[in-house]
Amino acid sequence: MLTMIGTLTVQLLWSFPQALMGAELSTMFECNGGPVVLVAKAFGPVMGFINSYANAISSLVSQVNLLTSTSRALCCSLTCIFCSVGELGGVVRSVSSV
Repeated sequence: MLTMIGTLTVQLLWSFPQALMGAELSTMFECNGGPVVLVAKAFGPVMGFINSYANAISSLVSQVNLLTSTSRALCCSLTCIFCSVGELGGVVRSVSSV
């Protein structure tokens, strides 16, 4: 429950204002490109290039982390399900053999 409250709090206090600021800044430029264009205009093309690769690497690491944690959680939950099914099957077998 606390995790859900914390997640909603972070979204309301951090992510939502960030999205609004990004949308506001994006309307000031005629071209598309998101944060890469914003950084390139503010700090120059070299920093825009570095920002684009930092965003790409961050997205890749984030996706791998999400995939790994999801597969671990799924594996643990399936293991628990199959263990409980196996225990029930053993109980049924022992009762039927008596």
